[in-house]
Amino acid sequence: MKTNAARLLDKLGISYQIINYEIDPDDLSAESTAQKVGLTPRANASKY
Repeated sequence: MKTNAARLLDKLGISYQIINYEIDPDDLSAESTAQKVGLTPRANASKY
């Protein structure tokens, strides 16, 4: 399913990758999501 964000990126010619993963409604944290898609969460990511 393509989101409006993906449509906007298409319109702007920006490449991206859509990654599907299981959602846990009790844990929607960025750290949990990063682990589910195979990324390492960064400490203090808000500074970047």
